[in-house]
Amino acid sequence: MIEEIQNTNNVEGIRSSKKDLNLALNSAFRHSSNQIRFQGLVTHYLRIGQNQAGFISDIKDFRRLWDELVGGEEVDNRPDGQLFRKEAEAIYDGDRQIHAGDNNETEILNDLESLLAFMNSNDFATLPKVIISHYFYEYIHPFYDGNGRTGRYIICAYLVHYLDALTAINFSSAIADDKNRYYKSFTEMGNPINHGDATLFIIRIMEIILTGQEKALEQLSTGINRLKHADQMLDDLLPLPVGYSDRQRNIVVGMRGIVRYLYQQAVFGYSLNASTDQDLAKVLGTTRYRLDQQMSHLEAQGIIKLMQEMPKIHQLTNDAYLKLD
Repeated sequence: MIEEIQNTNNVEGIRSSKKDLNLALNSAFRHSSNQIRFQGLVTHYLRIGQNQAGFISDIKDFRRLWDELVGGEEVDNRPDGQLFRKEAEAIYDGDRQIHAGDNNETEILNDLESLLAFMNSNDFATLPKVIISHYFYEYIHPFYDGNGRTGRYIICAYLVHYLDALTAINFSSAIADDKNRYYKSFTEMGNPINHGDATLFIIRIMEIILTGQEKALEQLSTGINRLKHADQMLDDLLPLPVGYSDRQRNIVVGMRGIVRYLYQQAVFGYSLNASTDQDLAKVLGTTRYRLDQQMSHLEAQGIIKLMQEMPKIHQLTNDAYLKLD
């Protein structure tokens, strides 16, 4: 998810470090009231990941999304109309104009009404409809800035309902891997010679979606294979010898659960802050007292190390990580 958000920013030339997004994501996880940069963007992508993204049902939803997703970053480019921009706006590649959005807010409102009716119609095949809607929104260009980020979020919010969460949150990453193909599809679609034929545009965007799916599957497959290998290595790192009492066996089983979770976090959650011991106890369904006992044994064996005191955070030692990896 952090890669996705970073890529959707990068496509627009917005610098966002993994550290910035990491802070925003952890703040969103904890429902913090503090205003963290990019937290609005992160919160909405979390909803996609949790299948909680809603459909757009009103013109005002486009403006609400802009405010929540990018409004904090675009204080100098806020819409000056009732909801959207009231002046003309064009997109340039260097000195060359490559697209001019709707001329004024009246045109924007009329076209967004048409877009809204199309997006929520049942008269068209779902995936082509979502892809055409993405083009239509970017063509209208209702804001001075932030159209790309809001437009990509909207298509992701619809993809999660019709495909799956991983496909949705990998869309911008797939675009970033081949931005030329993405932008070329818009240029070809808008060419007067094309006469509004959306066939090639739909095919190109589907290819981008497929690329994102293949990349996600490859990453998952690699990570799962690493976890399977780590499970085998656990037998050497923390064996369960014959003759252990039930109490001793339960302690070792608990220790193995801790190690497996910390390794899994290293494999799949490398962009996130490490879980606190309190979070770890909740995830593993154990008490903090029992967790602390097991942590002490693991520290004594050089398998984990204390990274932070308040709140307590543990990580695998480099030696233990390499034995599992």
